[in-house]
Amino acid sequence: MSVTERCLVPITLGAYQNHIRCDVLPMNVAHILLGRPWLYDQDVTHYRRANTHVFQHKGKEIVLTPSLPRNARLGHSKESCPPIEQKKPLHVLNQKEFVHELQQEKVVYALVTTEVRQTSEDTLEEIPPKVSQVLTEYGEVMPKEVPNELLPLRDIQHAIDLVPDSSLPNLPHYRMHLTEYLELKRHVDELMQKGFIRVS
Repeated sequence: MSVTERCLVPITLGAYQNHIRCDVLPMNVAHILLGRPWLYDQDVTHYRRANTHVFQHKGKEIVLTPSLPRNARLGHSKESCPPIEQKKPLHVLNQKEFVHELQQEKVVYALVTTEVRQTSEDTLEEIPPKVSQVLTEYGEVMPKEVPNELLPLRDIQHAIDLVPDSSLPNLPHYRMHLTEYLELKRHVDELMQKGFIRVS
């Protein structure tokens, strides 16, 4: 359903009076629904157990409580109403219920608990025997305590400065037949004179 109209509505809830910009939509639930934008703008704290909303307005603390049941608003006595059975909330959902809640709420928070291992011996038991043998054999390579953060960046500690027209210091590593070397040098010099390559 797309919102095509907005209006500024004066609202009074007990001691709270304000003008709220509302989206206009057809609904049979209530006259005004105070949604997430209003909750965010007013920095509202919702106390779920008491079902109240608390926020500051013009230096005063405002507490919004739930409205009375319909029969209490119509003047019926409490004795005529059957007692409401208090149930503890169920926090476990099966897959179908989970998918249904996900489709309605669009936001899901999941708490996944895992058992904490206290010693490194416990973790070595779960590792395959071949891997644990390598870990124990080369244990001195890895530190006992691994830092919680990345190591600081280090500067480059080495540099090779090449001087033009100088011979390479380790010539045996760059072996080339003398005639091939002279031909290659001639091509390089020719390309440098034409400006196709330059000394880096």
